[in-house]
Amino acid sequence: MTAGGDHVVEAMISAEDRGFWSEPGVSVSGTARAVWSTVTGQQVQGGSTITQQMVRNYYEGVSREQSVGRKIQEIIISIKVDQDESKEWVMEQYLNTIYFGRQAYGIQAAAESYYHKDVDELTPEEAAFLAAAIQQPHPFGEADVLDSTEPLERRWQYVIDGMVTTGAITEDEAAEMEFPVPEAERPADGTDVSGYKGYMLQEAMNELERLGFTEDMVQRHGYEIVTTFDEDMMEAAHDAVEETVPHDSVPEGVNLGMTTIDPETGEVVAFYGGDDYLENQYDTSFHGAAQAGSAFKPYVLATALEEGYSLDSRVDGRGPRDVQGSRVQNAGNDPGGVMSLTQATQESNNLGFVELAGEVGYENIRDTAYASGFPEGSIDDNQLVPVMPLGAVSVRPVDQASGFGTFANEGVHVEPHVIREINNTEGENERPEVESNRALEESTAADVTHALEQAVNGGTGTAARLAEHPTAGKTGTTDGSVAAWFVGYTPQLSTAVGVYSGDNESFSIPGHNISGGGLPATLWNNYMSRAMEGYERGEFPPPANEGTTENWAPDTATQEPEEQPEEEPQEPQEPPEEEPPPEEEPPEEEPPPEFPPPGEDDPEIPDPPEEPGIPEDPEPGDQMARSED
Repeated sequence: MTAGGDHVVEAMISAEDRGFWSEPGVSVSGTARAVWSTVTGQQVQGGSTITQQMVRNYYEGVSREQSVGRKIQEIIISIKVDQDESKEWVMEQYLNTIYFGRQAYGIQAAAESYYHKDVDELTPEEAAFLAAAIQQPHPFGEADVLDSTEPLERRWQYVIDGMVTTGAITEDEAAEMEFPVPEAERPADGTDVSGYKGYMLQEAMNELERLGFTEDMVQRHGYEIVTTFDEDMMEAAHDAVEETVPHDSVPEGVNLGMTTIDPETGEVVAFYGGDDYLENQYDTSFHGAAQAGSAFKPYVLATALEEGYSLDSRVDGRGPRDVQGSRVQNAGNDPGGVMSLTQATQESNNLGFVELAGEVGYENIRDTAYASGFPEGSIDDNQLVPVMPLGAVSVRPVDQASGFGTFANEGVHVEPHVIREINNTEGENERPEVESNRALEESTAADVTHALEQAVNGGTGTAARLAEHPTAGKTGTTDGSVAAWFVGYTPQLSTAVGVYSGDNESFSIPGHNISGGGLPATLWNNYMSRAMEGYERGEFPPPANEGTTENWAPDTATQEPEEQPEEEPQEPQEPPEEEPPPEEEPPEEEPPPEFPPPGEDDPEIPDPPEEPGIPEDPEPGDQMARSED
């Protein structure tokens, strides 16, 4: 009947319409559910039979808009087709017109795109994969590069189980099948996805999907898509990376991600997701994540300022110190001292921020991070611990650029995005409005910026300082040099640079200092010096210097002696801990899973949680963070 054999047909039936051979071509219950969802403004749910889907794709007069009128038109034509045409004819047209992702329309094109073979050569498990892809073509199209295919495998297993139910395959055959990961995607004829172009296309399609515009809709309806990417900045990002740390010198498994956002609009104007999309489709800026290290401390500082404390408030930054049974030290085994919040930020003092976090509340810190730009759910409850400010939380470069962009935008967070317009054939922009929220008071953002300026002008981030533009930022290094960050901004642009291990292993790059103030800060400067060309010098708002000045530090004249005995005996053990610090940020942190790396402090710290909760790259770890910069 159709090319590909019975297992191809049976896979489609199992996935989309198990009553195809025996039931009418219109599903009354499914259609009623879809109509109700449309009338009430809810997301339209699946409910179409194979016949209805075929009508939608095969007949030019049927629109694909989500409206009651379109649904009625589809039903009328489907009923007529069901009366006039055979089931075999319907199935053949369906297989030749349905969209499978990867710009593949029809089963033959899909077989070639996903498995580089003819449809007649597809195995039952491969046919089931393609059938499963019909509902979610975009994620299935990226199955060869995703860190986790678990959601796709569940959908695939549903199809396999259905084939057993319909008798297409036996239980024993199903038990022996394995999820058939597809081959790498080949560029479509005339489509150039080499270098960074493929990453741009990938992220644009990902966002369109999230906004409800499927690949199929965009392809069939002739939408004009306008992205936010600035070609000159994209080129500058790629060139800066290649000149600073050539791709060939980066060890296998080590990732470098960089993202630049316009804080005022939330537009991602440039990013570095990899050297060449044709060689590796894994986007290190949007997919990859690592523990934040000390680059998480600004969110702790912002929380304190929001609670009414001033930058002049003082904390006890002396170390080492026992924290929940583990020894915590400052970067480079620095003894620290009693200092203001501004000084603690400038020096990236670990003990001072551990104390501050305990005073302002871990849940409040999490709320601040979420409001500023961290994805909801990315900070687990088991990460709400004393060493939270040392950055065991995992984060993507795009999220850090967005979070620091909130400081740059006077406390207003604007949703980061890569799609500016979705214009239909009538020239109307159908893109939903970009969301924004006031995350912090203007005074808080101004004071955070002031503190971060000190970190760049005379602290751990001096290598990032721009000659022609005011710069604010923070370094971050995790334990064992598993990840290093520099996140900073000018009044016009916010950029995050992360260099991290994809498997949470320590690494080195010849000729480079793997610490936040080393390679990441240097690369940030090289890139931003180019990106800021053409921008007039802007100015940060002056510090507000508001809030109550609190003194959480003990009276050194009367209480220091009491603590001294406890810490003195430990001093002899500091030397062994000195060996890690490269320059200023020797870390010891624990890497969380999927969206990983922590902070960068020094000695041992209670093992942080293993799961970051961000989308996807890092793995869990159980080391503690030391903060360096």
